[in-house]
Amino acid sequence: MLSFSLENFKSFGSKQKIPLKPITLIYGANSSGKSSVIHGYLFIREVLKTNKFDLNYFTIGGELLDLGGHKQYLHKKEYRTRSLFIEVELANYKFILEIIADGIDKKELKNYAYLASLTVFNYKEDCEFKFTRNKFTKEFLFEHYNNIPTNDKFTLDLEKPIENQIPQKSSLPEYIIICNTLNEILKEVNKDYKEILYLGPIRSYPTRDISLSNESIEGLDYNAWSIVKKDSEVRNKINKWLGGKDSKLKTGYELSVKKFVESQDYFQNIFEIFSLEKFDDLKFSFIEDDGLTKEDFDTEDRFKLYILEKWNDYSDEINSYIVNNSSEKVLEELVIKDLRTDTTVSHRDIGVGISQVLPVLVSAYASTNAVIAIEQPELHLHPALQSEIADVFIETSLKENNTYLIETHSEHLLLRIMRRIRETTNNELAQGLTPISKDDVQIIFVMPGQNVSGSVIKKIDLDEEGELIDEWPGGFFEEGYNERFGI
Repeated sequence: MLSFSLENFKSFGSKQKIPLKPITLIYGANSSGKSSVIHGYLFIREVLKTNKFDLNYFTIGGELLDLGGHKQYLHKKEYRTRSLFIEVELANYKFILEIIADGIDKKELKNYAYLASLTVFNYKEDCEFKFTRNKFTKEFLFEHYNNIPTNDKFTLDLEKPIENQIPQKSSLPEYIIICNTLNEILKEVNKDYKEILYLGPIRSYPTRDISLSNESIEGLDYNAWSIVKKDSEVRNKINKWLGGKDSKLKTGYELSVKKFVESQDYFQNIFEIFSLEKFDDLKFSFIEDDGLTKEDFDTEDRFKLYILEKWNDYSDEINSYIVNNSSEKVLEELVIKDLRTDTTVSHRDIGVGISQVLPVLVSAYASTNAVIAIEQPELHLHPALQSEIADVFIETSLKENNTYLIETHSEHLLLRIMRRIRETTNNELAQGLTPISKDDVQIIFVMPGQNVSGSVIKKIDLDEEGELIDEWPGGFFEEGYNERFGI
């Protein structure tokens, strides 16, 4: 998708176009309408996926995406005089959805918003056509082709195969074009919307025992904690970002998975597993280091006592054997190790910041060819970390083909991206970092409109040196200068 436009959606009254790049940053003052950009994109996704046009909750986002139905997200709630327009621009096509609602009061309006018309532009064939829905049915009537009214009145049901509904005759070449166009659009849109992730402004702060279950955890921001537990590759990437003195964050913490056996009598379990009969199967390093053989133990109890004496110094090695050979149910626990004190802690013991950034990192590192919409990724992060997370967005967007829609207040995140563009242009980018150009980034600023209804969107472009071509509207991000010089 190259861009999408919203008209009469939430804070946007007049038509506002949102261009999309691998990284699209959305800025603006509080309550300016920034969230309407992300909600509009997700609204398109939901409409195309569910074929429903009066939406409360989305299939992603849960309660964080409660739009309250058509009357609530229609601009100024003027459903009797306004239509909601959604426009999507692809490489070779553009289509416009018109959504309206009938009824004179809230009771009649409920669940009655519907798709009133579908207009399609095919740039390759230089043509335009339109379908209009019969308000009493689900059928669409073919209205015109290149603004010429049609003589043939066939209907279109978007829930059924297109080729079975449109005549395929050589004498009707425009119908063949229509059929092929709709099929290509549906194919491309379904590809773009195959995987969409949404992280709201407040990420879940799971309970202390969240990692004890081996099941997926629903509603916890893309199952971030479950993914970290199950996917060692993602876990290793996050550890390189979080961990020790050579990591970006230098938090001193490391994520790992601990396996254990749930047993009412753990030591009884030990005695059942370790016996002289199993001696040849035991490849413990301490047995080899001590140079012992089976014949060195005259009784079963003597051997078990020897194992218990080694327990403190070789607990990880012994526990691993017990887990791998136990008939008991094996549980996996995601643990956080404090590398400075060599102790295990809970996420509840290390502050809120890491719990807020972890879902952001997981959604980035665990995704490929995905659209990732994030509100305030900088939440609870100090400025240095806000800068560092920008490198994650650059790497995973350009290497993994992810597309980011990021609503943010962070100047530090933008400054890091601007720096990487400058370093790429001047061949000064450090080894291991991902090159990025001005064409990979789109900055949009949402602000109250003048002489128009609702909020408006201003594009702010970057040059090849990563510098802003346009000034921030209204002195945005000038607070530091003003405070230093008492202005």
